Amino acid sequence: MLVRKYNVDVAFTPMIISNDFFRSEKARMAEFSTDTGDRPLIAQFAANDGPTLVKAVSHLHDLCDGVDINCGCPQKWLMDLEMGSSLLYNTETIYDLINHLERNFGNLCRSIKIRLHDDLRVTFELVKRAEMCGVHFITVHCRTRSKGAPINYEAFSLIKESIGIPAVINGDIFNRTTLKNIQDKMKPRGIMCARALLNNPSFFTESEKTSVECIKEYVELAHKYQTKVTIMKNMLIFMTRESMTKNERSKLALLKKDKDIVEFIATKFGIEIDDFHFTDHIDDKFDLDELFRKNFSI
Repeated sequence: MLVRKYNVDVAFTPMIISNDFFRSEKARMAEFSTDTGDRPLIAQFAANDGPTLVKAVSHLHDLCDGVDINCGCPQKWLMDLEMGSSLLYNTETIYDLINHLERNFGNLCRSIKIRLHDDLRVTFELVKRAEMCGVHFITVHCRTRSKGAPINYEAFSLIKESIGIPAVINGDIFNRTTLKNIQDKMKPRGIMCARALLNNPSFFTESEKTSVECIKEYVELAHKYQTKVTIMKNMLIFMTRESMTKNERSKLALLKKDKDIVEFIATKFGIEIDDFHFTDHIDDKFDLDELFRKNFSI
């Protein structure tokens, strides 16, 4: 909700494992939450089986605007499940997943997120076939799945020119200098960032670091949505790397109560406690538990 105030046009969920999501109500409640203002929203799934993906998406298709298939995550545990970047070496599965989405959720935006194949010719074939299968855009993390692989922005330019749908660029975009260079040289239709936004939710504005106002807004949102203290602390530690010392962040990490966190932030940044605009808690953004039981009992 915070980054949407700072020039973020569309947000993605964290990666959701399709098998767990459709089988376990506990997993659904843990992995997905939203609010009426949290749009446009794309749900990203790791999957390797079309029918399973359809069942998983059935649990949230009314609460999002699109579905993205993760074909780029290089984590070994995910590749052992034949998901993520392992799909780059089993592209027929990617096409089958896209086809299942197109047949069952034609009203939703469909996309894939990929890394580069070791053989770029395979990547070019993949993006062209994916376009033919009906994806609306493709996000490219500009390196292979190998650990320590170098970034290859030049490959993105070739991929972008080979397809007729928007190509979104991703990978190692941590500062505004890199952001500006990519915008000027690559001219992507979109730029995807994660870690840069953790450090500075206003990354897509002219702000070089997280402003005090942005930090204050996060604290207010964390209160509104009853964010767990551990998550709240971790987010604030990310956001204050440029404005607090290591010792100060260590002190923040030791705090156990949200009240103490608010007081610490207020003291550090000169914010009056009364200046925080705390609204009533929202216990459930949607009554997802009831919604799932009534409507999506697949």
